[in-house]
Amino acid sequence: ESVTYSDQEEKILDTDNASVSITGYKADKSGFTVRIHCANKTDSKVYVSVDKGVLNRYDINILAAYLLEAKEEKDLDCSFKIDQLEKCGISSIDEMILTLKVMNGESYETLEEETVTVYPTGKKAEDIKAPKWTSVDGELIVLDDENCALVIQGFDPDNISGFGVNYFYANRTDTVQTMMWSGEKLN
Repeated sequence: ESVTYSDQEEKILDTDNASVSITGYKADKSGFTVRIHCANKTDSKVYVSVDKGVLNRYDINILAAYLLEAKEEKDLDCSFKIDQLEKCGISSIDEMILTLKVMNGESYETLEEETVTVYPTGKKAEDIKAPKWTSVDGELIVLDDENCALVIQGFDPDNISGFGVNYFYANRTDTVQTMMWSGEKLN
């Protein structure tokens, strides 16, 4: 299916320390890429990171951090892999909720943190619906009731930050839920 993404630049962060703009989108067989322009407005190094990405109401694992020297500007890409999108049934990115963080490049102190919502295809919030989850072979359903679903979709032994667990979690209530891992043991 052919999807048209906005080609208009959209400023999503503008503070005394940094600015971040989305300059375009690219979708292909490898996944979905958000092109961004970052500018460091300070006289010292800063990190600009995307700590969280929610696409079409699905929280997709992302860790993108960019170091900018004093007064430096960079054009960068923030990408989501096709296998992540396919597991969520996403074929068109209609809504993105991104949590941006600006940190001091030496002390890692958080200078700003902001969550922004953008609509790359021009749809409105009320038009966005998360695709319905359906179980597939190889998944381990840990919990599936009227309150929530927790499904282990697979494992990533080569995750950047260590052994990773790919999972699906659905909140089926009208209240906020927090899902936490604790007491994990391997082997």
